Amino acid sequence: MKHYIIVKYNDLAADREALRAEITKLFGGVMDIDGVHGFTVHTSATDIANRYDIMIIIYMDKDALPRFAQSDIHIAWKREYTKYMQSKAIFDSDD
Repeated sequence: MKHYIIVKYNDLAADREALRAEITKLFGGVMDIDGVHGFTVHTSATDIANRYDIMIIIYMDKDALPRFAQSDIHIAWKREYTKYMQSKAIFDSDD
């Protein structure tokens, strides 16, 4: 499955390139979770106010989702990066 994390930044996210680098480094740790096969980090190709800014996709077996949710990566993501989020969407897909 694909687990999507899609974020709209708030005004605290001044250096978005640095945030992307930090987020990419953090999510690199998901490769140590059993059942995770890969991940990608994408930034918006446009700077339009009503668009989201960053999308993280984690490729995993369905049964890996609870392991990810309980992982140190997920805990750190929420602890360190929620302050930069205006909004967030989570979506899971089988294709």
